[in-house]
Amino acid sequence: MRLVVKKVYERTDVELLQRYFRKVYGRWEKVRSIAKTQKCTRPEVVDVYMIWDALRRGASIREEVYVHDPRVFNALTRRRIELIEFLNRNRPISLKNAAEKMGRDYKNVYDDFRSLSEFQIVTPLKAGNRVTMVGRVVNISADLE
Repeated sequence: MRLVVKKVYERTDVELLQRYFRKVYGRWEKVRSIAKTQKCTRPEVVDVYMIWDALRRGASIREEVYVHDPRVFNALTRRRIELIEFLNRNRPISLKNAAEKMGRDYKNVYDDFRSLSEFQIVTPLKAGNRVTMVGRVVNISADLE
């Protein structure tokens, strides 16, 4: 059995990604050179750069993530699903603000988000102390292989 997570990246994600790149890397040329290096040691930069570049050109991106690790089913608690739904409706938002608005402890929200990102259910963007999510999770389903 595996978990199938369907995500959508939209035009609204372009601004979020641009702010992220500016905050983390400063100059756009630096991001481009990191992403285009053949022996890039930062694959997450390449992923985010590719998403940004495609969205900038008007593409609509739909991604399916297949998780074969059975531990993922333990990671999908009611609170974590509520967090996914909240983040889908309130983007962009930092986890600190999300915790305040949801009436939850920040550490618990952060731990839930980290667990979801470990299984690639959510796509995090980290800029300094701020963590937010890019893209929307539109469907989570189990698939019998």
